[in-house]
Amino acid sequence: LQRASTSSFMDTAPPQPPPPGPPPTGMPQAPQAPPPAGQPPMPPPPAAAPQAAAPAPMVDPLLANAPKEFEKPNQTIYINNLNERVKEKELKKSLQAIFEQFGTILQIVAMSSVKRKGQAWVVFDQIDSAQKALTSMQSFPFCGKPMRINFSKNVSDTVAKKAGTFEPRAKKPLGPKLTPPGTQPRAPLPPAPLPAAPLPAAPLPDSDEPAGKRHKMDPNPAAPPPPSSQAPAPPTTVMPLMPTEYQIPNAILFVQNLPSGTTQDMLTSLFGNYDGFKEVRLVPSRPDIAFVEYNSDVQSAAALANLNNFKMTPEQAIVVSFAKK
Repeated sequence: LQRASTSSFMDTAPPQPPPPGPPPTGMPQAPQAPPPAGQPPMPPPPAAAPQAAAPAPMVDPLLANAPKEFEKPNQTIYINNLNERVKEKELKKSLQAIFEQFGTILQIVAMSSVKRKGQAWVVFDQIDSAQKALTSMQSFPFCGKPMRINFSKNVSDTVAKKAGTFEPRAKKPLGPKLTPPGTQPRAPLPPAPLPAAPLPAAPLPDSDEPAGKRHKMDPNPAAPPPPSSQAPAPPTTVMPLMPTEYQIPNAILFVQNLPSGTTQDMLTSLFGNYDGFKEVRLVPSRPDIAFVEYNSDVQSAAALANLNNFKMTPEQAIVVSFAKK
């Protein structure tokens, strides 16, 4: 009886109104009745305020300069982004004072060449020391620039020699020289002058005598000429083309017998075809001479051998020699 009364009560209960709020998505909304005459229309419900974006995580400005990926840990750390104005000796002393607090330093490598400026290698005896130095000194301001530190890609020769695993590295062959853009390649060197051909022997005078009598001695030879009181004349010698004081090898060449109108650009294009060329210096008071400088006397000797007696005009050849020291 109680169960039946309960079921009948549930069947006769009035329906509950739906909860307030917007209707579910996808269901049609009932049209709203127009407001009665004389009343203003109801304002629309306020739009939901947009949610604020989550703040970006704070990044340490010093660590923003650190490498994105690190090499395999080893005893050598590689440092770049150093100030290129610091001299090599001062750079090594400064790095020694900065990194010796982390452990024993075996070697510091820093070079002053153009390609090696602004970077250095510090070799520790232990990997832990290198790890501490990398973590502690990453982006440390050094001479106005933050250091960028990473592990070296290769094992240092000092560490390899200490471990007994050192192997000499084969030197890579040098490739052909690349011509910078916008410049013309050097013209090929002129061939060296060939030695002069020997003069042909003078022919023997013709004679009507038989060959057997031609070489017989004359039974009545002519008397020898009387001895002269004058000393015999010394043999004639050919004077050298260049003065003797200019024969000492020198990196500077002395050029003579230049044709009128010779300019510095003309001599630069002529002597600049040889390795080691530095500059051409003209003498304002003597337009027929000039000086050409090379890096070494070996290089100047090559230019001298090829350009001495070189004809700048069909009628005039220049004379090239070593300058007097």
